[in-house]
Amino acid sequence: MAEQATLLQNVPPIAQQTESVTPSVAVTATTEQPVAAPSMSTFQAATYGSFVLTFILAGFAAVVLYRKGLDTVERRFSDSSKILAVVFALMAMHGFFATYNFTRYLKQTAEPPISLTLLFWIILGLGISYATNRLLREKLKKFEVAIDGFFFAVIFTLVTLAVSPETTTNTSLILSLVALSLFTVPFARFNLTYKAVKRRIPGLQHKSAKRLLNTLVLSPGILLLVVVFYTFDFLGDDTILLFTNLISLIFILLVSVSFLAAIKTLQAEQAEAAQAAETADAPKATTAEAPQTDPLLEQLLAEEQAAQEAAPATAPKSAPKKPSRADIPKKPSIQPPPPPEKGSAAPKAPKKPIPPQKGADKPAPNSPSKIKAPAKPKKRF
Repeated sequence: MAEQATLLQNVPPIAQQTESVTPSVAVTATTEQPVAAPSMSTFQAATYGSFVLTFILAGFAAVVLYRKGLDTVERRFSDSSKILAVVFALMAMHGFFATYNFTRYLKQTAEPPISLTLLFWIILGLGISYATNRLLREKLKKFEVAIDGFFFAVIFTLVTLAVSPETTTNTSLILSLVALSLFTVPFARFNLTYKAVKRRIPGLQHKSAKRLLNTLVLSPGILLLVVVFYTFDFLGDDTILLFTNLISLIFILLVSVSFLAAIKTLQAEQAEAAQAAETADAPKATTAEAPQTDPLLEQLLAEEQAAQEAAPATAPKSAPKKPSRADIPKKPSIQPPPPPEKGSAAPKAPKKPIPPQKGADKPAPNSPSKIKAPAKPKKRF
């Protein structure tokens, strides 16, 4: 027991320890990854390039057509080129804003600018109605321009509403089909007017003039077909924007090139006509400048010339010469009579002439009249 007592050591009392459990807070670190910018597809890049190219080409065509309109003498082409130049200038400014909106659409901050792109065709339709009527008529009829302009304005207003995102699908279909059917009115009016005046107005039968008129009239119809396909969901947003820009590009190119070619052809025809008129008037001017002679005077001159030609044959070989002044005898000088001699009788005075009696000079009633003998002709040497 003692050994156990020594072996056991005194252990100090164990204090009651209170364990404080602290909840472990799990900290999760979140690393923010950068959001990738929306990438532009090849098709969207082509659409963006068509926007940029459209407003640049429209501005260049506006300058060229306006300067050409100032130099053109023909009133029909001059007025049409000026109005189209103004429309192309507005088209360039509109294309700039449409390009900006398309950039926002690529950044997914805005809707695709389909309605904005088609809205400008209202102004373009008014320019087309004026240009076609001015080219087809020597004197512009404002009532005809107003009718065509009204139809174009209604057509493209319906088209703009049809592609709007707020419009339902069925309404878009109806509006696009109504716009396409209304287009037949200005198209039919153009064909009737062209057939009536193409033989009367010079310059309309050339290929350049025909191409110009067909481009002005058919381009809106092609755009309407694209809108109808879009409303039937055959085309997407990017596709209709690309097709609209391509139609605008082709319209600007064909109208500008055809206009310049038509004006050049017309100027060449006018120069040829002026040259032909000068050539035809040249003989008339020569005839008018020659002095007009009397036919009787010409006959007398011809007889005199014939007599002069026959005179040397009948005339003697030696003709007497005219006496010179030295051979003419001088007149004798008149001398006064010599004075009378002294002692001679003075000369008697001459007797006075007896005055003739009255009635002595009168011829007898039965006396023959005095007939003078004809004078002998003088001999000419």
